[in-house]
Amino acid sequence: MILMNPPSSLQSTVAKILASRVPVLAVDACGILDVVRSQYRLEAPSRLLHTALGALEASTTQPAGLHLVVFDQVEIEVLRHLEDELGIPVKVNAVPE
Repeated sequence: MILMNPPSSLQSTVAKILASRVPVLAVDACGILDVVRSQYRLEAPSRLLHTALGALEASTTQPAGLHLVVFDQVEIEVLRHLEDELGIPVKVNAVPE
């Protein structure tokens, strides 16, 4: 997994990802929220959490077997909807409007 401080390192990061020839998975807010929902919705696929954890593990091994990309907007959307999904207050520093 490559952590970056955009935008100065964006070009360098993209070059490293492309050079690695490893799959890239862009995660959206619905995908993250589906993992949360899968823990209490009976109709959710039982393998969803296992698959998500596998993707996370593959992205943290050395060398990485998968690159996970999560854009800033995804974090904002997840934080906006997470409290509704969990039914409990979620504390965050600030969620931009």
